[in-house]
Amino acid sequence: MNFIRNSHYPAAEDFLDLCDKMGMYVEDEVPMGFGGDHAEDPSYMAATSLRVFETVARDKNHPSIVVWSVGNEDPVTSLHIEAMRALKGIDSRECGVKGSRRGLKEPSGSEST
Repeated sequence: MNFIRNSHYPAAEDFLDLCDKMGMYVEDEVPMGFGGDHAEDPSYMAATSLRVFETVARDKNHPSIVVWSVGNEDPVTSLHIEAMRALKGIDSRECGVKGSRRGLKEPSGSEST
């Protein structure tokens, strides 16, 4: 195995450094940290955008990170899609939403399984 999927909380810097040294592939997740009734609340977009920016700014120079994800096990909402669009606007690596729906949802609405 040479792929690690982070979820829920940012990985420790030392962990990502070790992944870089060991040649691991990492999926780095932007922590959404809220769901339920707030997942469609547009007032959370500023907080979501900040989390996207902070995660990418902190981790973008790690060669081990090959893909980004937004949220984890939440229903895919407009906040997730907008966060993914923001992420794609600041980094060229692949990204997706791992929601409670099947597959990886892209902003265009296409799904892959």
